[in-house]
Formats: sequence, structure tokens, C-alpha cells
Amino acid sequence: MSFDDPSAADPGPIGNGQEEVNASGALSRESSSWKEDERRRAKELILSGAMELFADYGYEGTSVKQIADRAKLSVGKLYLHFESKEDIFRELLENYLGEFHRKRDERCNPDDSPLDQLRCRLAVAIDHLRDNSKLLLIFINENPMRLKGLVKNEMCNYCAHVAGLIKQAIECGEMRDEDPEAVSAILIGAIHRLMYMFAESGNTAAFNTAASLIDRIILKPLEISKDDATGTEED
Repeated sequence: MSFDDPSAADPGPIGNGQEEVNASGALSRESSSWKEDERRRAKELILSGAMELFADYGYEGTSVKQIADRAKLSVGKLYLHFESKEDIFRELLENYLGEFHRKRDERCNPDDSPLDQLRCRLAVAIDHLRDNSKLLLIFINENPMRLKGLVKNEMCNYCAHVAGLIKQAIECGEMRDEDPEAVSAILIGAIHRLMYMFAESGNTAAFNTAASLIDRIILKPLEISKDDATGTEED
């Protein structure tokens, strides 16, 4: 074979090409991760700024430009993350509902008795409304009608679940025989009205009395005590 044969040319340091590919891929992943972090931070700034503005000026009184200014973004950058002011408020509500479900799943044991599960779920709802009283006031005071489907579906599901627990509690002898759906509506309606009243008055200390108040006035009269159950069996 001739030393001038091109096929015998030095191919260069072995592995350099693969190393360059690997380095390029690592840089690309880092860049992608950085961009994702930036997007997440921008969304968090938009949502927290919007919540403050909605609380101060109301939903209708807040403009997209005000939200962008509060987040230190241009209006154009804001629209990269949200299509509209309604879209921002919808995400605030979705985050609120998602956090509520997470707290409920953490605190409530599905193996507990139906009445204990009911008390736990009502306590979680009260605590979550207390922790998000600004959002509660914004929604009740202004209630953007285009968003009613999101809340209506959640409320229907929650009422149905509470009614289901009440029905189970009745069947296993923990509660007196009343219409589960009616009791569910009374419980949830009372909680929402009570929490709204406390939030509007700014009486934060009163929030801590809500669970015991609901339990004492609504649940206790419906509960069948062990003494009552024993007396019924003897009769």
C-alpha cells in the first residue's frame, strides 16, 4: 500500500468527535433546564403579583399591564405564559383546588369511620379556606362568571362526596337518618358563609373556631352516641 494512499491518512485523536457531541448535549440540557426554571419563576411572579392586585383592586379593577408591571415583565412576555387575565385567575383557582386535594389526601385516612372521615374533610376545607381567604373574597365578591364551570364542577363533586360519607355514617349507625344530600348542602353552605364572614371582617382569630362551631351546631345533633345506640338495641 502506498504511503500516499488517502485511506491511510491519520484520522486524528480517537474519540474527539463523540466527546464534542456529549459536551454539546450536556450544554443543551443545561440550557433547557435553565429556560424551564426561568419559565417557572416567571409564572410564579405573575400569579403572586396577580393575587396581590386582585386583592387590592378587585378582579375587574386589575389590568394585564398592572400584573405584568408587578411581575417586572413586559406585557408581551406575560402573554407567553397566559392567554388572558381570566387564564391567570383560572390557574390560581386550579392551584388552590390542587393544594386542597393534596392536604385532604395527606391528613384524612380512608380507613377511618365515615363520620371521622367527614370531620377530617370538613376541617381540611376550613383550614384551606382560612389559608386562602384572599382568594375566597375575590371569588365571592366578583365571581368572574366565565369561571363558574370550574368551581361548579368542584363543588358538585365535593357535595356528592360529603353526601356519600354521610350516607355511609347513617348506614353504619353513626348518624341519624336524614337526607344525606340535604345535610351535605347545609354543612358546605354553612362553612362557606361562615368563612366568608370571618374573612370579610378580618377576624383571623375566629377562623380557628369554625370547625368546632360547625361540629357542635350541625354534626353533634345528628351523631348517634354509643349510649343512644345501646339504648336502642335494648329497646
